[in-house]
Amino acid sequence: MRWESEGDNPCQREIITAGRLRLRPGALEAWLNETDFARHAAAPGDPYEGPRSRGVPVELGAAGGDHEALYRNLAAALEGREPLLAPGREAVAALELANAALYSGATGREVVLPLDRSEYTAFLDGRRREGSLWKRSQIDS
Repeated sequence: MRWESEGDNPCQREIITAGRLRLRPGALEAWLNETDFARHAAAPGDPYEGPRSRGVPVELGAAGGDHEALYRNLAAALEGREPLLAPGREAVAALELANAALYSGATGREVVLPLDRSEYTAFLDGRRREGSLWKRSQIDS
């Protein structure tokens, strides 16, 4: 998996491997490659021409509000009046993907899920010692 900005838009990100996910404000788009990107790039032919892919519909559903609405829901769930909109158990995979994107983007390397916990922890500890999770040159490039 590689996490990168597309063009000059830091709010648009793509994840590339056996397919692509493009995350933009308010939208998520997906494509599945006929051939894994690494195999495609190593194959004869134009390495700059992407592999053939097909779009896959992604339904995001209703956002359900803002942070305030989530906190209200948490209070109501704790009082037994309604179910949680965002149970922590369901957030683990999303958090792992976000951590992988952060790690790949900061190091410029492909990462494999699940992340190696000790390697990722060492990465975060190093960034904490430096006083910054992101170096400015990596954000600008």
